Amino acid sequence: LLHGAEGIAVGMSTKIFPHNFQEVLKAEIALLEGKDVQIYPDFPTGGICDVSEYDDGRGKVRLRASIEIQDPKTLVIREICYGTSTESVIHSIDEAAKRGKIKIDSIHDYTAEDVEIEIKLPRGQYAEEIINQLYAFTECQVSLNSQFVVIKDLNPCELDVRSVLKESSEFLLAYLKRELEIERDKLIEEIFAKTLEEIFIENKMYKHLETISVYEKVFDMLEKEFKPFHQVLSRIPTRQDFEKLLLIPIRRIARFDFEKNQSDIKALEKKLKDVLANLKKLTNFAIAYLKNLLEKYGKHYERKTRIEKFEEIDKKAVATKIITVQFDKSTGYVGSKVTGDRKFECTNFDKILIFMKDGTFKVINCPEKQFIAKGNEILYVGPADKKTVFSCCFRDKESGYSFAKRFIVKQFILDKIYRFFEENASLQFFSDEPNPKLLVHLVPKQKQKVACQDFDFEDVLIKNVQARGVRICPRPVNKIEDRKKESMAYTV
Repeated sequence: LLHGAEGIAVGMSTKIFPHNFQEVLKAEIALLEGKDVQIYPDFPTGGICDVSEYDDGRGKVRLRASIEIQDPKTLVIREICYGTSTESVIHSIDEAAKRGKIKIDSIHDYTAEDVEIEIKLPRGQYAEEIINQLYAFTECQVSLNSQFVVIKDLNPCELDVRSVLKESSEFLLAYLKRELEIERDKLIEEIFAKTLEEIFIENKMYKHLETISVYEKVFDMLEKEFKPFHQVLSRIPTRQDFEKLLLIPIRRIARFDFEKNQSDIKALEKKLKDVLANLKKLTNFAIAYLKNLLEKYGKHYERKTRIEKFEEIDKKAVATKIITVQFDKSTGYVGSKVTGDRKFECTNFDKILIFMKDGTFKVINCPEKQFIAKGNEILYVGPADKKTVFSCCFRDKESGYSFAKRFIVKQFILDKIYRFFEENASLQFFSDEPNPKLLVHLVPKQKQKVACQDFDFEDVLIKNVQARGVRICPRPVNKIEDRKKESMAYTV
């Protein structure tokens, strides 16, 4: 939780994907050498990764589980997507099967040290065909968004992979420089201590201590004795240094090995020379340091996630199936598992449009078997394709005049009841033909010369389903006949 200058609390989140140890070190080496780098995530769960939209850590990746075809009826998932578990993957497959997106016979989890989820397929289903359905409708494929937010100079900022690696390499140089400086100072102190001790013992300064009775004067004596040797020492000795000399046991003084001490000093001087050389060529030292890490530990961190580019799966395409829907007028049932006199083909994604004789209509999902209403109340059952032109005539009960209209059902909410003519009207004609030709019988009238007339729907504009329509003629209509006698036409 960060607090802005105005005291407003701001929540920040970050999502940085795991990357391969070897590749990170190699990328830092390349940056130190002045080269450009490009690395991609490597997930511990393995799988397949499409990094085409990764955008150097500012975009997203798509992950797929590794699915093996064991035989035409058996699939085995060997690696799952990062962020999922075997339980969640199995659950997603079960849910997809319940929704009818995929068909499976059984699923078993044999996961132990390694992932192993076995999927058995039923009759009519084959392994090669169902893989894309698993990727489309289950956790066998997931999309993960990267959010490279880091804290820099005590403030949150959004970087990319290259910037973070560059910052990391600069931190590495600073840390290695400090470590070398600490090692340099330590070696200088060790050389100083051994040289000071050798001068103290070689010049038998310890013997002068026997003639001094006051303890404080001992330090004055030692300071005077060491003054001629300041030029061979890295610094001027302090009282603390003298106190360490006074603590040397007599036995150690008596057995002091000057040759070994000189050998130790030379070894320390050689180390110091190397440290100073590394400080002068710090970048080369950092590269050697990273290469040593690679050689020592790199073999334990092989890449687990395979980088591949895969096409976007059209969920509708992989799951679309042609089914036959039938309507049984005698029972009022409609669906893919109904046998009736009205039959049409559609896909499992299509919707079913139902018109009723009372002027209502609704759109439903394609069912296996669903009761709509009594068969004699149903006017039309067909696919809601948003293209079919419907023609109808209805009589207004108050005025007695008849109206005609053509319309297309383009917008709807599933299972919501709509009207295609008003409640104070009665249906006279309905057809799914776009341009029916009618014979209109007028209500008998004294001295009438014309008892019937033709009416052509070509003269009626296609409008919204809620439009009122046009009046057929200035006189009340008694009956309407369809000259074409279409099979789905309704007349009274």
